[in-house]
Amino acid sequence: MLDCLIIGPTSKLNTAFGVVLIFCSLISTVTSAYYSCFGIPTDVVSIVLDNTMEVMFFLDIIRSCLKEYVDEQTHQPVRDLKKIAIRYFKKGFIFDAIG
Repeated sequence: MLDCLIIGPTSKLNTAFGVVLIFCSLISTVTSAYYSCFGIPTDVVSIVLDNTMEVMFFLDIIRSCLKEYVDEQTHQPVRDLKKIAIRYFKKGFIFDAIG
């Protein structure tokens, strides 16, 4: 029933989102350095850009909870939402939460 929510590793949407996320990371890095040097700007464009970056990173957390992976022992694809979520929270969530 919920199998349609699982994102395959070769999904074009997954790849496109990954590329967009790389650009978001670069923008976030540059803006963080700018804010460190010159303070946090209060103009609307900067606020919208910051909020957009936050939404994109939140969507990445959701994507990671839905992304199929290959089991290390059986070498079979895992498409069970519960197993995917448990694996993500054990291995990758802490890095996304800190970032």
